[in-house]
Amino acid sequence: KEILESVIFTTVEHPEAVGVVYILHYNKLTARVPFMTEQLKTARLTGIFVTRDPDIVPDEERQCLGPGRIMVQDDSSPRPVSVKEDSLSIKHLAVAYRILQKREEVAMILEDDVFVSPSLWEDWSALKWELNVIPWSIVSVGSCYNHRLPRGEQLTEHIWFTQVMRCGHGYAINQAGASHIFNALPLQAPIDLQINSAAVGQLAFGGFPDNVKNVRWDPAQASTAAQILWVDPPLIFQWPPDVVRSLHEDLTLTASQS
Repeated sequence: KEILESVIFTTVEHPEAVGVVYILHYNKLTARVPFMTEQLKTARLTGIFVTRDPDIVPDEERQCLGPGRIMVQDDSSPRPVSVKEDSLSIKHLAVAYRILQKREEVAMILEDDVFVSPSLWEDWSALKWELNVIPWSIVSVGSCYNHRLPRGEQLTEHIWFTQVMRCGHGYAINQAGASHIFNALPLQAPIDLQINSAAVGQLAFGGFPDNVKNVRWDPAQASTAAQILWVDPPLIFQWPPDVVRSLHEDLTLTASQS
């Protein structure tokens, strides 16, 4: 609790905001603040930047998070979780803790290196109609590393049941999802893989996306485990800056012509 309460929440208001998003920011990457602020302005969103000052994770905090945390990407060899990954995990957990304390119904959480569509909130609002008929905990709304073709089970036109996070850089979470994340502590891995354990009771390492191929929806499990869904097509992207810039120009041009 003390670690999570050390996290700083700074609000950047939009005068005509249609929605609010949390932005998880690493202080040393200063260029990302104006990058995200400009996107929020275009999308008419108020941003709550989630930071620490100083943005470090002392050894005693790392031990508190959970001993023996590892990272495995596809078929690579296990490695210890890095300090930067721990810093990011703390911010994810701090937002989950905040929405439980403030009884926020739903929070949209973005990391500070994503491309945000100018119509993000309008698209998300439209998707809520599909989510209204599904007990859910966490909805992955982003795409990275070409993770764009969900498997698992398609529940509605745009919603897939997967029980595996696409990535941790963009997702919506509700009160049930936040509770499930804390029930899965201590941390065993970086936050996106850790969230998987809140859904399936174990870490989902390797084989992505084959490890969601045979997942099937069971509404009866909604009260005992996190229900992870994917949005397809994704609403945000985490790509290199040159690709992000060209996408931004294309979509901005399209929006101006419509």
